[in-house]
Amino acid sequence: MSIPNRLLLVVAVTLGWACPVAAQGVVWVVDDDGGPGVDFTDIGAAVTAAADLDTILVKSGSYAGFTVEAKALHVVGDVGADVRITGSVLLLSQTSADATLFRNLEVQSEQPLANSLFDVRTSLAPVWIEDCDAQRGVVTASESVAWIRCTVETDRPISGLNSSDSQVIVLDTTANGGRGADGFVDAKLMVPQPGSDGPGAYASGGNDVVFLGGSSFLGGDGGDGLEPDPPHGCTDGGDGGPGLSSRPSLFGADSQVFVLDSSFAPGGAGSGGAGCADGTPGLAMAITPPGAPVVTSLPGAARGLEVNSPVREGETISITFTGEPGDSAFLWWAVAQEHQIVPGLRGTFLLQNSVPFPGAFAIPSGGSVTIPATVPELGPGFESVVLYLGSGFVASDSFKFFGSSSALVLLDDGF
Repeated sequence: MSIPNRLLLVVAVTLGWACPVAAQGVVWVVDDDGGPGVDFTDIGAAVTAAADLDTILVKSGSYAGFTVEAKALHVVGDVGADVRITGSVLLLSQTSADATLFRNLEVQSEQPLANSLFDVRTSLAPVWIEDCDAQRGVVTASESVAWIRCTVETDRPISGLNSSDSQVIVLDTTANGGRGADGFVDAKLMVPQPGSDGPGAYASGGNDVVFLGGSSFLGGDGGDGLEPDPPHGCTDGGDGGPGLSSRPSLFGADSQVFVLDSSFAPGGAGSGGAGCADGTPGLAMAITPPGAPVVTSLPGAARGLEVNSPVREGETISITFTGEPGDSAFLWWAVAQEHQIVPGLRGTFLLQNSVPFPGAFAIPSGGSVTIPATVPELGPGFESVVLYLGSGFVASDSFKFFGSSSALVLLDDGF
C-alpha cells in the first residue's frame, strides 16, 4: 500500500471519513532528564534540528525559552506532562508556508516580574496556540494567531494579551492584566510618583481584526500610593485597568473587534498613601473615539470543541462538543490551518480545505457530548499525523454557529 493510501486509511479508520493527504514529519523527543529514546534535553536544540512539519514532543521538565524562525513545526507537550518554559517563545519571520502549532506548554518564569511570553512577530502564516499558559502574549504584524483554552496572567504592570496590526482569535481563554506598580520616589528627580495604572488585560492597536469568543478578561489593579516619608509626602493610588483597552491613535480605519459570550471585568483601585486619594476603579471596556476600533457584540452563547492530544496508536481519542441542549453538532477536519472570522455565523473557522464528518451529534440536556474513536496503527514510515478539527452547530431555532476548534496529534506507539 502506498504511503498516501495508508494515511487515508489511518484517518478514515480513526475518524470515519475520507481524507485529503498531507506529508508528515518525524518526531523529536525532548526530555531535560535525558535517557533512552530522548533526542534532545533542550527545546531550542530540537527546533534547530527539526525540518518543516516535524513534531517536537516535550516531556515533563523545565526548559529555556526558544525561537522558531521560518519553520512549520508542531511543538507539543506530552499527555499529562508538566512542561515549563522559563523564558520566552519567539516566533519570527514565518513565511506563508510556515503554519505552526503549540499545545500543552506553560511559559512561566519562576522569577518575579520576568518577561516570559509567547511573542509572535511578522508571521505570514497562521499560528495555533492551544491549552497553553503564559505570563503574556504579544502579536505584532502577523497574519493570524489563535489562542484556544489558554490562560494568560502577568505579574508585571502591562496587558495580558496585546496585538498590533494582526488578526487575533481568542477562544475559551482567560487573560488578566498585571497589577500596577506602587508609588515610589524617582531616584533621579527625587520626586514622589503615584501608583501606576493597572493596564488592560487585552490591549490592541494598528489595523487589527479581533474575535473574542467564550473568554474572560480582567484588568489589573492599580498600584498603591506612596506613604508619607519626610521630606517626601504621600502620593495617590493608581487607577484600575480596564478589561479591554485600546489606544485610539494607534488603530487603523479597518480595525474591528467581534465579541461573543465574553466577559470584561475592571481592575480595582489602588490605595492612596495616608492623606492622599485612592485611585479610581477601572472600566470593563476603555474604547475611546475617535479612531477606536468598531466593537460588535454578537448574540448567543459560544460553542466548544475539544480533543485530547497527543494520542498514540491503540489509545482512545475523545472528541467533546459543548453547546446548548437541543443543538446539533457537526465536525470538520483538515491537515492545514486557515483562520477565518465569520461574524454571520457567530464564530471562527480555522481549517483549510476541510472535510466534513457525515452526520450530526445531538447535544443532550447536560450541554456536552463526547465521541470516542480508537487510533489504529499509523503504519511504516509514519511517526505522527497532525489534524485540525473544527465544529459547527445548528441551534433548536435553526440558527447556525461556528464553534471552537482543536488540534489532534496522533503518534506512533513507540514514542
